[in-house]
Amino acid sequence: MTVTTARGGLLLGLDGVLVDSRKVILRCVELALRAEAPAHATALAAPAWIGPPIAEAFAAHLGVGADAELVARCVATYRRFYRVASLTDTVPQPGVRGLLTGAARDWHLVVVTSKPTEFAIPVLEQLGLGSAIDLVAGPGLEASPEGRSASVARALDELGGDPTSCVLVGDRHFDIAAGRAHGITTVGATWGVGTADELRQAGAAHLARSPDELTTLLAALGPSRTTSAEKRP
Repeated sequence: MTVTTARGGLLLGLDGVLVDSRKVILRCVELALRAEAPAHATALAAPAWIGPPIAEAFAAHLGVGADAELVARCVATYRRFYRVASLTDTVPQPGVRGLLTGAARDWHLVVVTSKPTEFAIPVLEQLGLGSAIDLVAGPGLEASPEGRSASVARALDELGGDPTSCVLVGDRHFDIAAGRAHGITTVGATWGVGTADELRQAGAAHLARSPDELTTLLAALGPSRTTSAEKRP
């Protein structure tokens, strides 16, 4: 359903921005690699796995020319582990409950993720965050890997298609690049996986070091501002 009210759209990343999922994702990746490609079950670091679609992350880790069937098996095994572990081992980032409560007064809250909604929505509900969220923009379970730009486009379509009424908050360069590509004001969340340098280099219009700082920034931006008002901190 397309949103038609005057509130702006606040597009929020899931992993890194709203939740800390580093440990559970890396553990499930390791379990999948041990099962399907044991020689590659080493040297796992969060930046390689949190941000890109999981199929792309496995393909990159397995190397050039990675067999498509092996990648698919790794993804399927990862999802089998993640479906269960994500509900017990994902935690909300400190301060996000207050952020969502305050922002909901002025913004439509949209989670933008390359994670299938079949996984994203249960995590949000399990953590008690789902009731604050108006929309989760992500692919279906059987869809091809969906980059962040496609997820942002999906969110904009639901919000009525006006990027100037939106702000995107992400913790990786993928997020910032997608927001900029669609003409959305971007905020780099430095409490997530990506560093401040990564987010600056990606072109983030603003940086926020905590959900509390983001709340203050959003009050200054306001849903009525446009992307022409972007300023770097």
